[in-house]
Amino acid sequence: MNTEGLAYDWVAGYTEKWEPDPNLPSARGNSSQRMLETCATINDAIAFYRTHAEPGFWRAKILVADRTGASVIIGAKDGKFQVESDNQCRGFGFGSRTLDQALAKHPDPTAANAFKILRDCRQSGEYATKYSNIYDLKSGDIFLYPFPGRDEVKLNLALSSKKGAIITTCPRSRNNCPRLPCPCRLT
Repeated sequence: MNTEGLAYDWVAGYTEKWEPDPNLPSARGNSSQRMLETCATINDAIAFYRTHAEPGFWRAKILVADRTGASVIIGAKDGKFQVESDNQCRGFGFGSRTLDQALAKHPDPTAANAFKILRDCRQSGEYATKYSNIYDLKSGDIFLYPFPGRDEVKLNLALSSKKGAIITTCPRSRNNCPRLPCPCRLT
């Protein structure tokens, strides 16, 4: 999550035909980190991945959500760049059918309800879910739910940065950010 309330996570386990455009530059280092450093909204994230080669889309997709509640799933399908935008937060992957059924009941948007849904969506066995997470993009709270039987971890972006944690900062919060590429950095 960055200071603008943009967050992401990846889901691996796909096998897609995918060759990024060789004319696109690669993001320096970790593309997700660079995306957080340069983007404030899902539209910015879409533009970022349209203009940077991401080889990982053959085996994974990224879900990006912003403070407005909008979300996008970005990846590849049939050798083409794929974008699935929506005006609400959502999930995808192994438990997507269970998730869709739970969200159709319109539960209150609380961390406790989200955790119950994520617990119901966990995959077990050889390719078991390693962790689940919940981001409150307005408050900056991050809830991490590791392997079953381990304790939840709760972080807050603002408090973590005061304690000296490395935080990805988008300078749009200072109203001086040009369009991509943006000179953001880790602070």
